[in-house]
Amino acid sequence: MNKVISPIIKSQADSLKNKEVELEVFPVIGQGLRGYLKNIPKLKKNILTFKPDIIHFHYSFCGIIASLAFKKQPIVVSLMGSDTHQSKLMKSNIRYFANYR
Repeated sequence: MNKVISPIIKSQADSLKNKEVELEVFPVIGQGLRGYLKNIPKLKKNILTFKPDIIHFHYSFCGIIASLAFKKQPIVVSLMGSDTHQSKLMKSNIRYFANYR
């Protein structure tokens, strides 16, 4: 179960903060798609409060919940590591949610 911000995401956030970009990191905590889906209400509240110009998610499950949670907000999803080598079913899901928006 993921309980901390990954070093890759922390490094990217720190680099942007050093360039005076205002940002907030939201840790999606859960296991599997069901665990990630449970984050949607808190994530929506966080984004409505922060009001970002763009949302950047890492990994496929985060991209899927982003597509379900935010219809009008600009979203970028970075697929990293094993996300790029998923099963045919997961690749189909990723393709569907990429076009869903």
